[in-house]
Amino acid sequence: MPVLNHYKIVYILIHTLYTIFYYLWRLSVFISKLAIRIIYSNFNHNDRPDQLQKRLFNLSKKPLHLTIILDLEEYSLYDLANLIFWCLTAGIPFISFYDDKGNLKKQEEHLQQIVNFNKLDNCNIIWHTQSGMQHKNGFTGHKIHVKILTEEDGRQCIVKLIRTFALSKEIDINTEIISDYLLKQYEFPDPDMALIFSKKFNISKYPPWQLRLTEFFKVDAIKNVNFSIFLKNLEKYSKCEQRVGK
Repeated sequence: MPVLNHYKIVYILIHTLYTIFYYLWRLSVFISKLAIRIIYSNFNHNDRPDQLQKRLFNLSKKPLHLTIILDLEEYSLYDLANLIFWCLTAGIPFISFYDDKGNLKKQEEHLQQIVNFNKLDNCNIIWHTQSGMQHKNGFTGHKIHVKILTEEDGRQCIVKLIRTFALSKEIDINTEIISDYLLKQYEFPDPDMALIFSKKFNISKYPPWQLRLTEFFKVDAIKNVNFSIFLKNLEKYSKCEQRVGK
């Protein structure tokens, strides 16, 4: 009997610890979802959702690839997740984030967890990582390609390329070959639009080859940036006349 009592005590203890852990986990999930919902719905009170949707519908053109240049020491992964969701809403198929310090690259897995946990079932987030694309084949619904860039994807990439060509006597170096190689490395089309989150205009050693036709817009702060600000910059881009060097 004493032995059975000991087993019963151990069982009750394990069950109690499991119950506590389970409810703490459920609480963390609830807080995470609540945080993303609050930030995601951070609209200007003067802008009704139906008006924002109408403005979005009336855009004469939208970027194929929006790149986000982070020149601020502090940013929230929830704010970056919102930018991905808003691009999905706007029908922008490519978004990239550039952080020359490489801090965001270290947090990429956490950002993926936040986005994948809070996305709708019919939305497909295609992550382009160093190990390749991460997505399921045969998906349906909305999709967006996401990539995180660092300084290594910029000038250092060009330097490595030139060194490789210099060691090869069989390759005739020209701008077309360089452009094709960098496009394969970059994977994405060149960005049509860039949002610079900085207190000053600074592209922070962004890959220079890809910025030949990019329209730049500066936003002073990324913290708690809302959809209205995002849409306002899309409207500015929509009105730009791109002469393509003419």
